[in-house]
Amino acid sequence: MLTMPVLLKQNSKLMLTKSVLLKQNSKLMLTKSVLLKQNSKLMLTKSVLLKQNSKLMLTKSVLLKQNSKLMLTKSVLLKQNSKLMLTKSVLLKQNSKLMLTKSVLLKQNSKLMLTKSVLLKQNSKLMLTKSVLLKQNSKLMLTKSVLLKQNS
Repeated sequence: MLTMPVLLKQNSKLMLTKSVLLKQNSKLMLTKSVLLKQNSKLMLTKSVLLKQNSKLMLTKSVLLKQNSKLMLTKSVLLKQNSKLMLTKSVLLKQNSKLMLTKSVLLKQNSKLMLTKSVLLKQNSKLMLTKSVLLKQNSKLMLTKSVLLKQNS
């Protein structure tokens, strides 16, 4: 059997070992507490980041809807522009036809003015001829009057 002083020494060593282990356990518990606090902060940060991500996703969704509306508006405007360009093309063709018609009418008017000029010249000649004939008729009437006076 071991003696009492040996047992006391062993007990003392065990107590010392127990004390060291308790200190290490205390340090581990403190470390665990610090790690739990850090984990809690990280979880809070993660929660905040998830909320921000959720807000960003909502904003992205709203922006995508607005972009979709803008693309639809752009599509409608492009269709309207296409219709306007078609209308413009039709109007230009009609204008071209009107200009051609105007050109034809101007040529016809020019021919009519030329014809009118020729007719006016002919009328002038006829009036001159009529004037000459009236003078001749007047001379004949005068001659007839003189002859009638002589005859009477």
